[in-house]
Amino acid sequence: MEKQKDLTIIKLGGSLLTDKSTPYQMKSEKFRDIAREIHETLEKVIIIHGVGSLGHPPVKKYGLYKGYTGPENLLNLAKTQSIVFELRIEFVRALQEEGINAMIFLPSSQVIAENMRIKEFFLEPVKKFLEIGMVPVLGGDMVIDERMGFSVCSGDTLAVYLADKLGAKRLIFASDVDGIYTNDPKKDPEARHIPEINLNAVDLIAGITGSNFIDVTKGMAGKIEAIERYRGIIEKGTEVVFLSMLNYGNLKAYLSGNSEAKFTKITVKREK
Repeated sequence: MEKQKDLTIIKLGGSLLTDKSTPYQMKSEKFRDIAREIHETLEKVIIIHGVGSLGHPPVKKYGLYKGYTGPENLLNLAKTQSIVFELRIEFVRALQEEGINAMIFLPSSQVIAENMRIKEFFLEPVKKFLEIGMVPVLGGDMVIDERMGFSVCSGDTLAVYLADKLGAKRLIFASDVDGIYTNDPKKDPEARHIPEINLNAVDLIAGITGSNFIDVTKGMAGKIEAIERYRGIIEKGTEVVFLSMLNYGNLKAYLSGNSEAKFTKITVKREK
């Protein structure tokens, strides 16, 4: 298929890049296939990655999600950033080896938050490097927070914010499951795949945001909450989907309009 030339924001979930059941364990063997499929299908793209089992365990262990609680926790903050940087480096190296002009950007150097919401984002470097053909790569990070001292800025929040501010044609959330289900399909064999979610379907959204997909960035509930916050991007034309990139070919199937492609599309429709 021909590469997609309109801007795509793709968020690669922590469950895709790391083993969430094993602290500090990357799925390095998956990196090249993910990189190859992105390289073959997307021309103008910003890649956001979750930090999974490299970031969530220390953030939870040291209580970093609570924000600044005193100088005694600053070394733990620094160490956590170093651990996550190992993931950033290894993944970006895989992207580069597949021919992607991948370049790391750190939200901790660009973002100011207020109560865990992005207040300011110095976007000019991202936009200018994107214009000359680079592929910005950002991931979940700890950022300065005017209320909390510092706070978690999740990859999901970054992805939705960038899609909004840069007018992306599509926003793709890729993980190790084929979109969104009525329950965790890894634990519940009766869980049903949801092909489309209407943000105006209040009962359905309440069921999902009350689910047990929970980590320090709120898991699937956090994704839906982030999208709800920026429902305007969907109303302006950005296509938002959830799909799996666990196996090579799923992204390509979705982008080519293959009828066999399995994903969940987020819409904003008036309920009758």
